[in-house]
Amino acid sequence: MRGYYKHTPISEIKDKAEANKNKLSKKGEINPIVIEGRTIAKNWWGKAWCGYLKKYADYDNRIDRGRSYVSNGFIIDFKALDNKIYALIQGSRIKPYEVIIAFDKVSSETIQNLKDSLLQNIENIEDLLSGNFPKELGSKFLESELFPKPEKEISFSCSCPDYAYLCKHVSCTLYGLGALLDKNPEVLFSLRGIKLEELISSKLQEDVDNIIEEIKNEDKDNVLSEVEAAKLFELS
Repeated sequence: MRGYYKHTPISEIKDKAEANKNKLSKKGEINPIVIEGRTIAKNWWGKAWCGYLKKYADYDNRIDRGRSYVSNGFIIDFKALDNKIYALIQGSRIKPYEVIIAFDKVSSETIQNLKDSLLQNIENIEDLLSGNFPKELGSKFLESELFPKPEKEISFSCSCPDYAYLCKHVSCTLYGLGALLDKNPEVLFSLRGIKLEELISSKLQEDVDNIIEEIKNEDKDNVLSEVEAAKLFELS
């Protein structure tokens, strides 16, 4: 019957996912996303990203199903290369669906603003990656500038027949990124075209400049002026 949708039990999809993981692992390295426990993200970066996905409220049904997919281990392979994510997601059919998510690179102005904000608010780069930084920095800048604007700075494609802009396989991949950011937050910087080493070097350079300036000021305090020297040695 045309238009009839047959529901596939989760257990059946799990069996297909495990079979494909075993099959593909023999051909080469794969990177499945494995969720431990009931929570997809436990740390700041992962939680912030999963919170960002609420912006796709118009696709609420697919967002929920995508969350279920990632929790059940349906991401067979997940790779982030340059500004794109390539993923294989197990669905109801035997062959996994291919998902590609592309991120626009941030502008040079945004990168400079990010550098300035970090230099003023972050004590060291470890604070940035651990999420241990002032909340206002995360909410006002990182989430508004680093996270892509829906339908403007991020695009999706999936090999499934779903006509929607965001299908459950794309949603699953997006949640998979949230799980990955828990362990590797630098991935998001790479996807947005930001070189983390440049931020680190900027911070180190600022620290060096501050130390040099302090040394200069200390030297000025320790050096006698000509008038003071003349009085001291009774030269005038």
